[in-house]
Formats: sequence, C-alpha cells, structure tokens
Amino acid sequence: MCKQLLTAFALLLAPCMIFGQIVAPGGGLPPTSVGGVTSMQAVVVDAYGRQVGTTSAFASGPAWVLIQVDGRVMSLQVMKSGIIGSGSGPSFLTPDCSGTPYLSADTPDFLIQPSFIGPPGKTLYVPKPGSVTQLLTPVSQIVVPASGAPYCVPVLAPPPGVPAPGPSPLVQAAKSVDLNQYFLPPFSIRAP
Repeated sequence: MCKQLLTAFALLLAPCMIFGQIVAPGGGLPPTSVGGVTSMQAVVVDAYGRQVGTTSAFASGPAWVLIQVDGRVMSLQVMKSGIIGSGSGPSFLTPDCSGTPYLSADTPDFLIQPSFIGPPGKTLYVPKPGSVTQLLTPVSQIVVPASGAPYCVPVLAPPPGVPAPGPSPLVQAAKSVDLNQYFLPPFSIRAP
C-alpha cells in the first residue's frame, strides 16, 4: 500500500516525471523567464501543506492535477473545498445505486484517463482487474460533490422527441484508495 501511495502522489521520497522532464520531489518544472515574465509550475497542497500534485492546466475553476495509481495516470479536479473526479461517479444498473458499480470504459489511446470518485469518502474507483467492457444501460449514478455527502441520482431520460441513447461501453469497477485518508481540505495553490 505504501508503494502504491508513493506512486500515486509522488510524495517526498522519489523524483517524478512530468511532461517528459524529471522533477525534484515537491517541486515543479523549472521556471523560465522571457521579457520579464516568469512562468512557473504551481502545486496544489492540502490544509497541512502536503502536496496533492502539480497543476496540469490553468483556467478559472478547479485546478487539474495528475496522479498515478497502479500504473494508471488519471486527472483530478481540486477546489478549495475538496477533490472531485474528472469522470462521472460510478454507475449502477439499479435505481438506488446498489449492486455492482460500473465505470465508463477506458479509451485506450488516451495518455490520461478520467478519475472516478465514489463512497466511502473520496475513494478512487478503477476498472476491476480482468473485467471486460460490456454494452449496458445504467439507471442510476453516484454524485460526489467537492464537499458534503455523496448522493444517488437517476440517469435522466432525454427530452421528448430526442431518441434515447443506446447502451454505453461500461466496465465493472473496483475501489482503489480513499483520498480523504491522505489529504485534508481546504486546498490551495502555491509556487514550489
């Protein structure tokens, strides 16, 4: 489990690779200056100052960070109040979010896969080892807000006159790691 977490969060014990460059632990890409403007790679930290990850995109709204868990590179969205997945929450074939959880099937050509977060806490869900992609029609889904309790919602039918989508490529999900065990909001951004 420790090895998994060190890989997942590139904490303080080993250098990591970001966009093809080796980066010192706790650091970011080296700043560059052009005409008096200095670029920087910012990091997202939790309430204790622990690094969640380096930002991978800048825009207004959540900070996007990359993590790696069990060799799977995923993006997360981090706001001051909490972490949310970059993909939707786990889906279910029942109306009350019970039974087997499913995730959208991976897109094999993507370098970065979406993250799927569900209960308990802020648990990352990953494809269950050995599971096969199936064409299924989910009827409920878990929503995990940045702060507050997760809740179950029905998968909404399209408006009148719009044909219902067909089954979606889904894969069975397995729980991986609860991010709440390692990071505490509020989150903030700082320069390395």
